[in-house]
Amino acid sequence: MKNIMGRIGMKKIISSLLIFTLVCSVIFSSMDWHATASGEDVPRFEAVDITDRTATLEWDPIEGAVSYSLHIFGTQLFDFTPDKFRHEVTGLKPNMVQEMTLYYRDAAGETFELKHEFTTAPLVFAAPANVRVLNVATNSAEIHWDPNPFATRYEVEVNGEFAGGVDQSPYTLSDLTENTTYEVKVYASNGLQYSTAAEIEFTTTGSSWPDAAEVNLRAVDVTATTATLVWNEIPAATEYLLSDGEDFEERVTAVSYELTGLSPNTEYAFSLIASHSMASSSEYTYTFTTAPAPPTSLTATAGDGQVNLVWNAAPGEGYTYQVKRSTTSGGSYATIAANVTEASYQDTTAVNGTTYYYVVTAMNKGLESAHSNEGSAQPTAIVVVPISPVTGVIIPTSPITAPILTEDNLSGSSDGENRTVILRVASTIEKTEDGRTVSTTTVDPAVLQKAIDLLKSTSGTPTIIIDVPGNGEITNILLGAGMIAELQAQVPSALVSARVDNVTYDLPVKALDLPAMAEKLGAEVEDVNVNVTIDKVSGSSLTAIERAANQSGLQPISEVVDFHVTAESNGITSPVDDFGDVYVSREIPLTKEITSSATGVLYNPTLGTFSFVPSTFQSGRDGATIATLKRTGNSIYTVIQYSKTFEDLKGHWAKAEVELLASKLVVKGMSDDRFEPEHEITRAEFATLLVRAMGLSEDHTSRFSDVQSTDWFAGAVNAAAKAGLVEGLEEGTFGPSANITREQMAVMIIRAMRFADQQPTANAEGLSVFTDSPSISDWAKEAVAQSVSAGVIYGKTATTFSPKEKASRAEATVMLKRMLQVLEFIN
Repeated sequence: MKNIMGRIGMKKIISSLLIFTLVCSVIFSSMDWHATASGEDVPRFEAVDITDRTATLEWDPIEGAVSYSLHIFGTQLFDFTPDKFRHEVTGLKPNMVQEMTLYYRDAAGETFELKHEFTTAPLVFAAPANVRVLNVATNSAEIHWDPNPFATRYEVEVNGEFAGGVDQSPYTLSDLTENTTYEVKVYASNGLQYSTAAEIEFTTTGSSWPDAAEVNLRAVDVTATTATLVWNEIPAATEYLLSDGEDFEERVTAVSYELTGLSPNTEYAFSLIASHSMASSSEYTYTFTTAPAPPTSLTATAGDGQVNLVWNAAPGEGYTYQVKRSTTSGGSYATIAANVTEASYQDTTAVNGTTYYYVVTAMNKGLESAHSNEGSAQPTAIVVVPISPVTGVIIPTSPITAPILTEDNLSGSSDGENRTVILRVASTIEKTEDGRTVSTTTVDPAVLQKAIDLLKSTSGTPTIIIDVPGNGEITNILLGAGMIAELQAQVPSALVSARVDNVTYDLPVKALDLPAMAEKLGAEVEDVNVNVTIDKVSGSSLTAIERAANQSGLQPISEVVDFHVTAESNGITSPVDDFGDVYVSREIPLTKEITSSATGVLYNPTLGTFSFVPSTFQSGRDGATIATLKRTGNSIYTVIQYSKTFEDLKGHWAKAEVELLASKLVVKGMSDDRFEPEHEITRAEFATLLVRAMGLSEDHTSRFSDVQSTDWFAGAVNAAAKAGLVEGLEEGTFGPSANITREQMAVMIIRAMRFADQQPTANAEGLSVFTDSPSISDWAKEAVAQSVSAGVIYGKTATTFSPKEKASRAEATVMLKRMLQVLEFIN
């Protein structure tokens, strides 16, 4: 029995040895493969481009291998993949050994491996920057430094001893000894390592600095944009540090400093720290408010024994005004009215025949602004000058080929639909103290009634031309509001065209809201006069405009003309500068040759800036080029030439359109030399471009909950909403930062065309040419069809419109250019 068991045991041992031999054979066979791989013919498997957090693993193709898989510390980075010999590894930890394994398979499915180890680079940790000592006293000081973006903590060492740690600057040292020098080191740490030390040395004070009352930091000569900080000299100080705690910091040795570039009516807080080579004082602080900005656009209109003053109101609340007067220009002004709460004043103490010069200042919190611009007027008794009868035929600026209609002092023409009547008028001439001539014409109601009788049966656009002799730099044309109301009732489509030399102002009578004017003046309509003024700007005002144009790289190529309309009654004057959705045309002759980039512009005298005005150009009867400027309001206008391009437009499909609208001041670059044509455009950006292209003024009445008054686009988006170009999204929002889609853009463009009195026609059935037309939103289908029919927007391809696709800046510019041409807002 024992022998049997022994034999059985021996057989088991022999079997085990055979199995062990077989396993070893397989293992050694595998080891022979790897031995070959680790000999002279080892395939290349290495890490290159090693940083603290990344590395690139590369290997040469291995003979017999058909796919590869890479692992790090046993974690698979990618599964078996053929023809892959490079892989970038990210997310590594700095200064650590990384173990990589490359597995590869042969055609039979056998798997083999190569291993490689490497160490990532250590993290280089910068010392804290700009270490400084502030508020040094006899027994304390503050150590300040600029933050290190990778640091989570800072540790401070004083005279070789650890003092403490903080998460951020500053660190306050206390219990110091006076008149003692300390060496300070600041280290940054990220929890794994420390930076080198930033070192600084300082000495505590031996005695206290003077108190705030002795230093007496204060602001003097405070204006709207400037002030001078002054303080009493501190004998121990060799330098003073001024700061506003934000972005202003200045070191001086004098005891005063002039501040410039301040904002009007704004509170400022400044601190002063005195120092010498050994120590610095604590902060002395002072807070003051700048003066209000001076009122702008002061105008003085003479009446009978009175002068009516109007100016632009100061922004905000709490302002009152002081009205000052002199009998010499720029002379010594005497205050004739204080605590005026409205932006207008009637001087009833003026004597007829005397020229008065006025300025206005704004008051707020006891601070007075600088003087406004000067306005002058000479009150005179009202004299009605009779109109001389017409002798012969009057030839208007544009040729008349139809028969002439003549009746007393009227003449005109008719083509069957559009009848033109010309009023030949006389004027009274006055000269201002600065030598400018003012021509004033009062249109006789009886003559205007005859013109109405001639025009009331006319269709189309009947026109009354008031032909004024060009004998004044400033021309005033007075029309009774009662007769204008009669004209509105009997000839509602009539146009009143004031012509002075080659300058023309075409005012549709429907643009005048006479009841609103009368209500504002507290008068009846029949007691109101409408004054149309054409002022050819000259003198210092012209010099300022030319200087602003030159600074912006613009070349003026016409006269500068200020067109404005006012309503007057009982000595009170009110400006009329908003015609709603009615575009009023002005014609200005050019003085130089033009290119396609020429454009009419509006000049803003407050900001000293220029903006695009819809403008077309055509040849006049004498061969000279005439610019026609169209806008829904009044202001100062001229024509400029400008050329603008961008470096990233070379070879771009929209290069010509972008350069054209950039030269016309409609579009701007993302920077001075880059337009970023393929950058997607947001709803706020497109609304801003559309408002600019339509020549609309910004509006500051908030209309959307997600558009704040401080947003750069707020004025334009509110103006677009006021004009009906945009309606917003759900719950009173606009979504300014959302990228605009092609169908949204189509809707906004069609609304803009309707605002300009263009009514594109088309229906959704015309969209069948686009295979993706079912994806166009129901609310956008009509607008998309109309914009395509008008040639403003094309499909992305011949058969697709892509309504939900985000529009680019280039696409938006091209669509605006086409819209402007359809509207005849550019040639």
